Amino acid sequence: MTKIQLPVLLLISAGTVLGAPPAPAGTPKTRINKLLDAIEKVESGGRPNAVGDQGRSRGAYQIQQGYWQDATKYGKVNWAYKPNVYDKAKSRQVVQMYWKRYAPEAYRRGDMETLARIHNGGPKGHKKEATKKYWDKVKKEIR
Repeated sequence: MTKIQLPVLLLISAGTVLGAPPAPAGTPKTRINKLLDAIEKVESGGRPNAVGDQGRSRGAYQIQQGYWQDATKYGKVNWAYKPNVYDKAKSRQVVQMYWKRYAPEAYRRGDMETLARIHNGGPKGHKKEATKKYWDKVKKEIR
């Protein structure tokens, strides 16, 4: 390598690092926990006995029965919907099982937007225009 090439390489490397978007704060686990807390606030105001969507959504995370059954089957736990959906700790685990099934890479990275939009819009919710407003609400609670 000549003396002229070295500074050029350093400039290219520095530009790449400086131009990269900042990584989200915290570890993926920390981001997941913050996200779950924010979703709980948006969905139910933290009320574990909340019932919404004309009775179709229940608990702190407003989980519907199909979501619950899908996630618990994937997670290999035998938790019946109605008696357990009001248990915040179990519901929190169910949301994570759902994410691990439908967005394992986003879950591993702690990709808050993708995960929030999937919670709101189903397995392909992160691709739906309608879930952007939901993400905006959740994002405000994270800050």
